[in-house]
Amino acid sequence: MFETGQSKFIEERICLGGKEFYSSSTLNPIKDDTGNVVAVTGIVRDITERKKAEEALRESEERYRVIFESSAEGILVADIETKEFKYANPALCRMLGYTEDELKQMSVADIHSKEELEYVISEFEAQSKGEKTLTQDIPCLRKDGAIIYADINTTKVILDGREYNAGFFKDVTERKRAEEALRESEQRYRGVVDNIGIGVSLISPNLEILFLNKQMKKWFPNVDISKEAICYRAFNSPPREEACSYCPTNKTLQDGQIHESITDTLAGEKVINYRVISSPIKDLQENVIAAIEMVEDITEMKRLQEQLIQTEKLAAVGTLAYGIAHEFNNILAGMMANAELGLITKDSNQIKECLEIIVESSQRASSITNNLLAFARQKEARKELIDLTEPLKSVLSITRRELEKHNVELIEKFKSIPKIYCDPGQFSEVFLNMIANARDAMHPKGGTLTIQVESSGDCIRIIFKDTGCGIPEEIKGRIFEPFVTTKGALGKSEIPGTGLGLFLTYGIIDGYKGKIEVETKVGKGAKFSIIIPISENQPRELLLDTRIESSKETDKKLKILLVDDEKAITLGLKKFLESKGHKVSTSLRAKEGLEIFRKGRFDLVLSDITIPDMDGIELIKKVKEKNQQAKIIVITGHLQKEKEEKAREAGADEVLIKPFKNELLQQTISKVVD
Repeated sequence: MFETGQSKFIEERICLGGKEFYSSSTLNPIKDDTGNVVAVTGIVRDITERKKAEEALRESEERYRVIFESSAEGILVADIETKEFKYANPALCRMLGYTEDELKQMSVADIHSKEELEYVISEFEAQSKGEKTLTQDIPCLRKDGAIIYADINTTKVILDGREYNAGFFKDVTERKRAEEALRESEQRYRGVVDNIGIGVSLISPNLEILFLNKQMKKWFPNVDISKEAICYRAFNSPPREEACSYCPTNKTLQDGQIHESITDTLAGEKVINYRVISSPIKDLQENVIAAIEMVEDITEMKRLQEQLIQTEKLAAVGTLAYGIAHEFNNILAGMMANAELGLITKDSNQIKECLEIIVESSQRASSITNNLLAFARQKEARKELIDLTEPLKSVLSITRRELEKHNVELIEKFKSIPKIYCDPGQFSEVFLNMIANARDAMHPKGGTLTIQVESSGDCIRIIFKDTGCGIPEEIKGRIFEPFVTTKGALGKSEIPGTGLGLFLTYGIIDGYKGKIEVETKVGKGAKFSIIIPISENQPRELLLDTRIESSKETDKKLKILLVDDEKAITLGLKKFLESKGHKVSTSLRAKEGLEIFRKGRFDLVLSDITIPDMDGIELIKKVKEKNQQAKIIVITGHLQKEKEEKAREAGADEVLIKPFKNELLQQTISKVVD
């Protein structure tokens, strides 16, 4: 300084007494008249606190710079007024594909589409007022023209004494694309679900309806899922007040398993048969949070299936034609022989014996026709309390000759069993299917069929064991499915068959809460065990048939009109009724009988249903029009339940199925008139 004559500023660190200080010194020269420096003045200040503050600020700036530079989120600082960019971190540069210098030459308008720009500008205005904002899924234009999506969290900051907008960009492009893909997938699958042709509904654990597809809405147009809609009320007509015990969805919500059922309901004005398959929807903890129902209309399928079933039944009856004809010929031969003997003998005891044999043979023939008709009919018969050995013996009576013709030896091992409440026609069908399958399994060589009947605990067991070819392993687990067979065209065999026999058998046995166990080995025969629970098929109260309701004969002497086009029946019933003291008028024609009824006064009308010149139902109606109090008993050979129902609707008091014992007729008359 003495040499240069210039002032000097010095900052330095000083250590005094083990402590560190910072000072700033300003040195100024003092000159004489000639300009030479003769002295120096100095001002020394303690700047320790300021120095520490500057150091702390420098460290803070360094930390924020590191954060700014290394942040995974893009950071952009823009001028609130001009909307120009001032700073951009590397993450944002990578996100948008620009360098920082390039971004500094741009503004907000350069990275936003026109559709979004107005919205973004309004966000800037909000930020200029000091409001923090978070905007989501904002599209941004990259340098290469691609669009990315970002969630932008913005706030106002002060830098160098000026207000700026700081934006933090989080790249959500992948999430956005995933959401779009999910949305498109949802729309596709919703379109599929809506147009799949089956009903789909989503049911909550509280049995509330959460979703219905178009088909379900078509079936149940009055269900409003925007309000509380409970499935057992909405899907039943009339509405139920509690959940259905058989409901597969209710079961699924309880145990988390897949369940299925087949039932029917009233959808609008149409009764539909449908199959319901219910599957659970679970959360990550395996809790059932909903059940999805898939409902298929099987009304048409069931109708076609019933037609196939009926065809199968009639085909089975056809295969028994030989045995049936043989059995009837034996019965007729016995009746003819005894009738001729009764005509030529003068021994009253022998005549009575011949007549008893004829009556017994008639009952035997009636049993065969009843079993055949019950088996072949389409509608379910009325259940009754029977020993299952009875329909089995009836079937054997018409299949025995068929088995003999095919060299099948029959071994019967029947033990006493309890009676159950069932439809004998259905079990006749089951037994016929089992016998026919055993016969075919032993074709052409023949073999042995052993049939056992026994009771064990609460179950009745009926076992069919044959020495046939057995069941192939590839279909062993599917033999109760429809059309699974080794016979006919489906089984590539000359032996006729459709594959419905075991399917129908399984359905019938399942209806009685029973099961079928199968043991088989190829070449070693098969053993089918039908197991029926006794307690499940013995209701507490049984409906008594009119045949056993009363054995007391009426004391009244009645005036009876008998109308039947069969002369032998009319003559026989007339003589029997007159023997009981009744006065009987007869007619072989309905119109003539109606005229007789109109001219006289009768206590009772006995009429067939099928009469050539007038339908028997019409005759009943006209009799009731003439006298509403008239008592009518229908005597008919029809077994169809519809005919019986129509007769009762028309005004018939009772219906008797031919042939019947005179004793039963007398009991029925007593019931009606007394």
